[in-house]
Amino acid sequence: MIASGWLGAGEFAAVMNITRRAATDALKAMAKGKPWRGELFTVRTAHGRGGASGSTYQVYLGDPSEADETALIPISFTPAPAAASNQAARIERRLMIISEAAKYPRGSAERAAELERASRQFGKPIRTLRTWLANAEKHGWDANALAYKRPSNSGEQRVFVSRPFDRAWRAAGLDDAALADMGEWVTRLINGLWQSEAQRAGWGRIQLEAHTLMQLECRKRDIALPKAAFHLSKRRIVERSHHRIVDIYANDRKRADDWKHRITRNNRLLMPMDQVVMDVKPLDIVMSRPDGSEVWPTMIGFQDNATHRIFYHFVMKRKGEGITQEHVIGAFIDMVMHPEWGFPRQLYRDNGSEFFAFDRLRECMAEIALDGVKPIINAKAYSGASKQIESKFAILDRQVFSQMLGYAGSNRMVKKTQTVGKPPARYPGSFEEFVAEAELRIADWHGMTIKSGPFKGTSPAQCFADHVDSGWRPITADPFALDLAFHQREARTVQNGFVSVGGVKWRHPELPLRRKVEIARPYRRGAAPLVNLPGLGWAAMQHDEFWHPQEIGGAEASSRVQCAQVRGVKALRKDAIVPDLAAAMRERVTRLPRATTPNPVIEFLTAQDAPKFEGDRIGPAPRALSAEEENVRRQNAKLRQMEKYRANRA
Repeated sequence: MIASGWLGAGEFAAVMNITRRAATDALKAMAKGKPWRGELFTVRTAHGRGGASGSTYQVYLGDPSEADETALIPISFTPAPAAASNQAARIERRLMIISEAAKYPRGSAERAAELERASRQFGKPIRTLRTWLANAEKHGWDANALAYKRPSNSGEQRVFVSRPFDRAWRAAGLDDAALADMGEWVTRLINGLWQSEAQRAGWGRIQLEAHTLMQLECRKRDIALPKAAFHLSKRRIVERSHHRIVDIYANDRKRADDWKHRITRNNRLLMPMDQVVMDVKPLDIVMSRPDGSEVWPTMIGFQDNATHRIFYHFVMKRKGEGITQEHVIGAFIDMVMHPEWGFPRQLYRDNGSEFFAFDRLRECMAEIALDGVKPIINAKAYSGASKQIESKFAILDRQVFSQMLGYAGSNRMVKKTQTVGKPPARYPGSFEEFVAEAELRIADWHGMTIKSGPFKGTSPAQCFADHVDSGWRPITADPFALDLAFHQREARTVQNGFVSVGGVKWRHPELPLRRKVEIARPYRRGAAPLVNLPGLGWAAMQHDEFWHPQEIGGAEASSRVQCAQVRGVKALRKDAIVPDLAAAMRERVTRLPRATTPNPVIEFLTAQDAPKFEGDRIGPAPRALSAEEENVRRQNAKLRQMEKYRANRA
C-alpha cells in the first residue's frame, strides 16, 4: 500500500526506503522537471521547517489532477531534542528495524504485521518499536529522534576523581573547588605513573600505585576519607596511557622508533637502480651441510626501490662463521654483473661491519649519482622502518620461505615441528637444489600484484618491464676493476725476489729488484694478492713453493728465477747512461779553493826557546852505533842485570 497526500522529504524517504538526503535531492530534481527513477511526481514548495528561507519541498504521490495546487498546507514538525554523542550506529540500527513498517500508513494492518515481524526478528518489544516510529514521524524523520537525548549537563565535568571518591568528598562537607583541584592533581599523578617504570607492569600496577599515593596526598592535606573512596576506574587509568611513550623513549628506543611519526615517499618517481637497499636476512629454514651437520642458510638481499624487485644471494655459512665482507662483496658483484640489475646510483646500507668495504666505492658512485644525492647512506641503528627491505623480508617469509620444506618459523625457541618433542625436519635436498627452488618461488613472487601504496595494482616484474620499455638500461662495470676496487692497497719492498704479505712469501717473474711495489690484498680467503708491476699493470702473484733438497725441479725453478733476475738487471742497464766518474772527479778537484800558505808562527831552529823542545825531534837524528860500540853496549847491559840479581838474592 502506497501512502497518499502531500508528503515532506522525511515521509517521502520512509516511503521510498531511501535516506533523507537522497529524498531531498530527488524532490529538488523533480521540482525542476527532471524525472526520478523514471517517475515525475508533482512537487511544490511550502512554508515549514527543513528547507532554506523557511520553505520545504512537498510531493504528491497520487493522481496529479487530484492534487490541490492552490492550497498551501503549512507543514511543521516538533524539533527533535539534541542527541548525545556517538549515536550514529544506534540511529542506523533503529532506522533499519522500523524502515519496513514505515512504508505503510499509520494504523494499517500491514504496519502492525511488519512491527510484529521486526519484534520477533530483532528481539525488541512492539511497544518500543511503535515509540521509535512515532518519534521519527513526529519529528519529520529527524535522525536525532531515534537517539538518546543529550543530558542537560552535557559538556560539563560531572566526575572529578571517581564516583566513589566524589561522593565521599561531598559527604565530608568539602567544597567542589577543592575537589576540582584534587581531580587535576590525580590526572597529573596518573600521567606521571604512566611515564615511570610502573607502566611496564600494565594498567593494574598504575591503579595500585595511584590508590596508595592518593591516600598519602589526602593525609598531607588533612582530609579523612574512607578507604573505599580511593578507587579509580580502569577507564580513568587507561585514557592517560599515551604518556607511557616517555618511559619507552627513555628506556626502549627500538620500540619508540617503531612509534615514530614518518612521512610517505613516492618511489615510483625513481628509475631502476636509482636507490638500492641492502641487508642480510637469516632464513628460518634448516638444512644439512655436506658433512651432515645442521645449518640455517642466510640471504643477502638487495631491493630496488623503483620497482620493488629483490636480488638475492644465498650463503651456507661454515660452522661457527658469520656473514663477512667476502660474502657481501661477492653478492654485490653478482648483482652488478646481472644484465637486469647493474651498478646502483645510491646504496642504502646497514651499519654492520661487513658493509664497511663499500666506502671504497664512494668516489666511483659519486660520478654516476644524481645531483645533490649522497652515493652511500647509512641506515639508522636499530630502526627497521628506515630500511624498506625489512618489510619485504617479512613478505618473503610468508609468500616464499614458509612454503618450502624445512621451514621452522621465526621463533627459534618455539620451532614449527612435524612431531612434538623432536627437532624440525630438515630441507631434504642439497644447497644447490634449495637455491634453485628459492629462485623459482621468488620469480613467482615478482609477478604478484602489490596491494597498497604508490605501486598498488602493479607487480615488481611489470613495473621493471615498463621502465625497460621506456628506455632504461643498466650501468655496467668491468668485473676485474670492480673486484680490484674492494682490495686493500699496501706498499711492500721486494727482497730476494719475493714480497711478504700476511707472513707468506709471494713471487712474480717480473718483480722489480729491491723496490717498493703496490700490493692489493684480496678480500676473498685463499685468493692470491695482486701486484702493480711497473710498465705492466696489475698481475696476480704466485705462492712461494718449498722444494725437496734432491728434487731437480728446484734447481730448474732457481735457474728460472735467476735468469729473470739477470733479465731485470739488463733491462735496468738499458734504461741508464754510463757515467764518466773520472771526469766528474777532475771537475770537482779543479773547482777546489786555492790559497798561499802564511808564514810560520815559530821557527824552532832559530828561536831562543829551542832548547825547551829538546827530545821532540826538532834537531838532527841521533848517530848510528858501530858494531864494536853495539857489542860493548850489550855486555854492559848484561852486567848491570847480573848485579841487580845478586843484590836481590842477598
